[in-house]
Amino acid sequence: MAFIRKKPREQQLQLYSRERFSLLLLNLEEYYFEQHTANHIQHKGNRNERKIRGSLKICSKSVIFEPDAISQPIIKIPLRDCIKIGKHGENGASRHFAKAVPGGISLIFSQVYFIKEHNIVAPYKTERGTMEYVFELDVSGKVDDVVETLLQLHRASCLDKLGDQTAMITAILQSRLARTSFDKNR
Repeated sequence: MAFIRKKPREQQLQLYSRERFSLLLLNLEEYYFEQHTANHIQHKGNRNERKIRGSLKICSKSVIFEPDAISQPIIKIPLRDCIKIGKHGENGASRHFAKAVPGGISLIFSQVYFIKEHNIVAPYKTERGTMEYVFELDVSGKVDDVVETLLQLHRASCLDKLGDQTAMITAILQSRLARTSFDKNR
C-alpha cells in the first residue's frame, strides 16, 4: 500500500502564486503585448520607499502589474483612465515623489483595479481618484520603447468607436510584427 504525502499548504500556495496572471483578466477585444520585470515603487512619504518586485504586462487597453508576493494584489490600470504617461521625472510627472527614479515609468490615472489579493478569487476592488504609480524596469534601456508603446495604446484606447480602437491597435500590432525578425535557421 502506497502512502501519499500531502504537500504543506505553503508549498501549494507558492506553486499557485506563479500562475496568478491569466489572459482571462483581459477585457473583450484586448490583446497581450509584452512583459517586463519591474519594481512597483510606493512612497508613503519622502522617507518611506517600498519596492514591490513583479512583472509589468503591457496590454492593448490596460497595464497590469503582477507582484511576485502572493499577499499583494494584481494591479490593473485601464489606459483609457490614464491622465499622463511618461518617463519618471519628465515634465513634472514626479510631483508626488521627492527624487526621480532611473528607468522609471510614471502613470498618472483616475482609476485602478486590484485583483486576487492574497490570491483569493473575489470581485475586483476599484479605487478612484487621481493617483500616480511608478514602475522601475530592470532593463532601464527599454523605458523609451515601453513609454512610446504605452502612449500609442493610450491614444487607441481613447478613441470613441470600438472599430476605430481595433483598427489602430491592429496597425500598432502589425508595425511591431514587421520590426520583429526571426531566425529561420534554428
